[in-house]
Amino acid sequence: MKKYNEDEWKTHRDATIRRLINELEKGLVDSEIANWLYTFNTKHNDVYTSSSCSGRVVVMYGKSFLNKKDARIVCACHRPVNCHRYLCSNSLEISSLIEKEGLVAWAALHPPIIHFVTINEKVSENIISCALSSGFIHSGMRRSRKLGHIIEIRAFDKLHILLPASCSLLLSLCEVLETYKSRLNKFISCIDAQI
Repeated sequence: MKKYNEDEWKTHRDATIRRLINELEKGLVDSEIANWLYTFNTKHNDVYTSSSCSGRVVVMYGKSFLNKKDARIVCACHRPVNCHRYLCSNSLEISSLIEKEGLVAWAALHPPIIHFVTINEKVSENIISCALSSGFIHSGMRRSRKLGHIIEIRAFDKLHILLPASCSLLLSLCEVLETYKSRLNKFISCIDAQI
């Protein structure tokens, strides 16, 4: 088994936590998991999170479908109720934009994702076990020479829906996001109990 440089790992951990605290102060961290991220990262000495998102729906428009370079974000919602309300109430505005400008609009579901970093094998196993039991079956781990174990907790890839779409279809997208949020809460409860 590889022995990681614990001093180097700790330096990286401390820098990452300082960045998290700075981003929390600026309001740049996903508010749905901000408190948990702060508590988790300041509580544990052998594991930390390096990036995270509780899941969101993003509405974009541009010259061609899925061309992020030229796309403009209309809205990004982490809360399913806000997403559905926004999409349904602004569907006419989006349709008008598409017709007038000849643009394409779409909604993208970004599932939750959290990256953990640890040099503790048992912690890695517990994180993966919690992820799988919570429904994040596409989660995995890789080893890094410098950082130890990097664990990615995630669901399947993004979903995209061309707009305008019916409110019932948009509601379905938001319901999938709600399901992900439920799985994420189950995962967080499991992690808090096991680590």
